[in-house]
Amino acid sequence: MRQFIYVGFLSSVCLGWGLSLPAAASLQQINQLEQRLFTEGESAELYLALAQAYAQSGDLASAQAYLQLIEQTWPNLPEPLQKEVQSLVQQLTAFAQAQTADTQKWMWVLEGGYETNANRGTELDFLSFSLDNGEAFFLNLDSQTQQRESAFGTATLLHHYLPENQNWMLSTALETTQYQAPDLKSSLLLRTSLRWQTQSLTLYRYENSRNLNGVLYSGQYQPFDWALRRQNDRQVANFGVSSLLPIGNSMQQFSVSLGWDQPLETRAGGINDSLRFRYQLLQNALRLTYQFEYGRDREAYNPFFYQQKHDTYHWHSLSLEYALYQTSEQRLSLKLQYDDKDHKIDLNSWQNHTVALSWARLF
Repeated sequence: MRQFIYVGFLSSVCLGWGLSLPAAASLQQINQLEQRLFTEGESAELYLALAQAYAQSGDLASAQAYLQLIEQTWPNLPEPLQKEVQSLVQQLTAFAQAQTADTQKWMWVLEGGYETNANRGTELDFLSFSLDNGEAFFLNLDSQTQQRESAFGTATLLHHYLPENQNWMLSTALETTQYQAPDLKSSLLLRTSLRWQTQSLTLYRYENSRNLNGVLYSGQYQPFDWALRRQNDRQVANFGVSSLLPIGNSMQQFSVSLGWDQPLETRAGGINDSLRFRYQLLQNALRLTYQFEYGRDREAYNPFFYQQKHDTYHWHSLSLEYALYQTSEQRLSLKLQYDDKDHKIDLNSWQNHTVALSWARLF
């Protein structure tokens, strides 16, 4: 299923009054950038992208609040990034006096699509094992573990509160996903985040096949970033580095991170260690993302069927998003994604294709 908790997309727009801003994200991107803040932690690059997105949507007060956070938190930015910040500040200043301060903003996002493996299940019908006495043992798999294709619909309501002349903000989101397949349960996510300078603290509740409550602390000190998360069934830590490279009217981002996932309940394989590489290209209305992750369990997967066999995986993910229609208040985009997660333990391997249309409106 679409697990927001476990897994944690650019277009240039004129504001209607003649201001031409740098290429960045827009309405739908505000939602996605907020989710990246939730999963990746704060950075000057993400705050600048949010400032550009809010400016392009017409919300100058929110854009100026993010720029103020950047100036207070990262006084020594790399020269290319500093030039982008200064350019946006100068353009917004020319219109600031004509704008009414509005530190609250709402966004409504609707998404519908189709997944070939909505529950991330296996293609296998049964497992076979060779016993020490030479006999073969066959194990039929429960239908719940087998892959299920389904159409889906997601609705998200977001609220952002950015006090004027303050270096903190409060963000709240309510998201639900419904599936056409009757054997796939719907999901509900409620989160509230308090962000200050380069750090954030998020409380969340996720309801699906089970209920999960958790807390996430994340931070960033250029070029380093980190995230610590604890919920009912696990505690997770991630540490990484990232770099943003502007080239013409496009933006490229590279990041590498190490992950540690410790179960708080009985789980096959025990603690999992991972290494993740991520590349992203942002150009006009196009966003292209490639991610590779390698992981390995510290313990044997199963002491009876997989004696002394530790599970490892290679996970390739490729996604593309393109803005089909966009104005200062709404955006329609097409999203395509392919995932291939190959495990040493075949039972855990899965592939998925996703196609979706997403519509967002700022009000």
